[in-house]
Amino acid sequence: MGSLHLWTNLFGIESPKANGVTGDDVKTLFKEKKFIDIAKYNLGDLKATGELYEKWDNYLNI
Repeated sequence: MGSLHLWTNLFGIESPKANGVTGDDVKTLFKEKKFIDIAKYNLGDLKATGELYEKWDNYLNI
């Protein structure tokens, strides 16, 4: 099926990992109370997911 990172790369969309934070980092960020960094990472996931949906809806939805 693939990861969000894989699909964003395939479709030329900036991966949420481009900013240096990955899902693996969230536990540590939480322990360090870096909630804004977690929110920014999540926002990147949402943005990338939205852009992937737009690509699908515009070009692949048959």
